[in-house]
Amino acid sequence: VVDIGVALLALTLAAVGVLGFGLISASMFMLINAKGWSDPFGWAVGLLAGLATGVYFPVSLLPGPLYRTALLLPHTYAIDAARRLLLPYGAGASLPDLPLHRLLPEFTAVEADLTALLLSAIVLPCIGAALFAAGIAKARTDGGLSRWT
Repeated sequence: VVDIGVALLALTLAAVGVLGFGLISASMFMLINAKGWSDPFGWAVGLLAGLATGVYFPVSLLPGPLYRTALLLPHTYAIDAARRLLLPYGAGASLPDLPLHRLLPEFTAVEADLTALLLSAIVLPCIGAALFAAGIAKARTDGGLSRWT
């Protein structure tokens, strides 16, 4: 039986967490004057989201630094939770564990993924909002907002 409700919860938490990355990327426009495709943060997250989060192959196959980076991205936990929740009964149990699953042995793998997603949904939007506010403040002082009026 597929648990659609928990899968939707994981998707919602992941979307809120990734929203924080979007705010950080948007703040780069004002903080470092990054325009178009020159935003280094958005570029890096976009690249890592496809390469290092388990979309194409298991995260456990990544080399050390890339593996550790993947464990910091909410995408990794959203993909893991989706696979565990949406694969036919029993198939999700054969997936390799992430380090967080071993750190929280009292939780199931999906509960550990949801914990990571909840944490990212709280922390990342706060960081993104703070950086975006700093970008707006900088643009006000250096006149960067006036070019849009």
